[in-house]
Amino acid sequence: MVGLGPGSYTGTRIAISAAIGLEATIGAALAGISSLCAISDENDFYVIGDAKRASFFFAKISGGLLKSDPELLSADEMNKRISSITTIPIYTSDELPQFASVKRRFPSAKLLCLRAQTSPQNLARAPLAPLYLREPHITTPRSGQK
Repeated sequence: MVGLGPGSYTGTRIAISAAIGLEATIGAALAGISSLCAISDENDFYVIGDAKRASFFFAKISGGLLKSDPELLSADEMNKRISSITTIPIYTSDELPQFASVKRRFPSAKLLCLRAQTSPQNLARAPLAPLYLREPHITTPRSGQK
């Protein structure tokens, strides 16, 4: 079981690579789930985070599972979204002092595995890929340069 992010680009890719290595060496079954699902043991909550480039992500966890890809919002849009939510908790793993009502929590490996056990039909299977907030950006050399 491996967390697929979103999170540190390099960290998530290393975690997936380590899981692939364990699969190859000890025959472990390879599966992944969004790390956002492991921030709280509650079934329904929201997760926000810094998506860089002056934007933030907003994700809904329902029944312990990520229901759709995280949505990218500006700071103003995020403030409006947060202020419209009154009964469901909102968490973040980032330091976001501008969103004072949001509680800070971090994903738990134990909870990630528990989520996988209770909803195996929602696991990502090989080949695993990180959950990106944006399309990967690849810098290509200018023409004539090598």
